[in-house]
Amino acid sequence: MLRHGTKRSRSLAKVHNAGCRCCVETGLMVFFRRYMRLSISNPGVELQAWLVLSRVAALPTVWSNCLAAWVLSGGGSATRMVGLTLGASLLYVGAAWLNDFFDAEFDRQRRLARPLVSGWIAHDAVGKLGALWLVLGAVLLVVSGAHLAPVFLVLTLAMLYDRFHNVTKLSPVLLGLCRFFLYVAVASAAPRGVTGFLLWCGIALGAYVGATGHVAQNSAARDLIQRWPLFLLGAPVVLALLANRGEYQQPAIWLSFVLALWVLPCLRHALRGENSNRKLTVSGLTAGIVLVDLLATGGESPTTIVIFGLLFVLCLALQRYAPDT
Repeated sequence: MLRHGTKRSRSLAKVHNAGCRCCVETGLMVFFRRYMRLSISNPGVELQAWLVLSRVAALPTVWSNCLAAWVLSGGGSATRMVGLTLGASLLYVGAAWLNDFFDAEFDRQRRLARPLVSGWIAHDAVGKLGALWLVLGAVLLVVSGAHLAPVFLVLTLAMLYDRFHNVTKLSPVLLGLCRFFLYVAVASAAPRGVTGFLLWCGIALGAYVGATGHVAQNSAARDLIQRWPLFLLGAPVVLALLANRGEYQQPAIWLSFVLALWVLPCLRHALRGENSNRKLTVSGLTAGIVLVDLLATGGESPTTIVIFGLLFVLCLALQRYAPDT
């Protein structure tokens, strides 16, 4: 009798699970049919559209930011590090989606290749899912040990940038502050916490990202690139040469040389006058963020150098497959 009842309970449980699964699948199908205007005839093109919408070409730079802040703050649990990196990634993707959501009218006039303007996905869906990714990313960062204040600042600054970057010249500053407070958020979850040297490294990173944002902003608007913000690209090198002494000095010199060797040719593309290729400059400087993070850590170990090297190569590869249009 008991055995028969157990079998019956298991059968009912299987039916219930199958019904729940069917409801979920049906709900997803309704959602995608309603909001996702995608054709299943060419999955490769669809994937590329999603990657472009998410601006994944710069996603490895977010991972390198997390790794650098984690190393500078003493490291710790690999599980916690994964949680922080995933949270930062969701924040980044959410901000990228909301960027397209707020820029829809601007993109219809100047950037017709963007997925939202091209009709790949419904406008409302981009806004709702972008907000969802932002919230989930912030929650995951806090659950993984990051302090609430820097996470809130990253979230707020990202939303301010998305909403106002086309109407203010200060948008590159917002970008730099986002990366700075991401350093602080990740470090707040590490054993040593937020140290003075990490703050200086975050400031140098923010200066570099702000200068890169200046080039990107003026490239999109086809305005003249002012020269003085470009000197901020040298902030990480100046900090490394001033802060590192003794056994740390030689690695700092070599890594500074590598960064300069990458950045200077990238700048040449934007300063050629009428023959300038600003998109190539922005792509190169964006990939250079990984080298800035590597310089901040001083190449602490061969493993660290290899990881940053792989992130740098991945960033360049994604720029070729899913470039920012």
